Amino acid sequence: DVVMTPEFQSRKDYQHEPSNMPDRSLVQTHTAEVLRQVEGAGMKEKGWVGGDAWFGSVTTAVETKRRFNVDSSWIIKNN
Repeated sequence: DVVMTPEFQSRKDYQHEPSNMPDRSLVQTHTAEVLRQVEGAGMKEKGWVGGDAWFGSVTTAVETKRRFNVDSSWIIKNN
């Protein structure tokens, strides 16, 4: 998915849904991609997912925990 155009990605699941962040900001492409991967892999609760700075953000960590109860670790360069 990460090599698809933004127009195509914007039509996929989780993209631009309200997040669980305090400001209810919209889920961006990198977070939506992780959520689709967690769902598609059938990860069990209390599982773990991680990744590099492309996928990592505070929002990604919050969303994987709140939506799927999956723990995560990310390299985060900025939020």
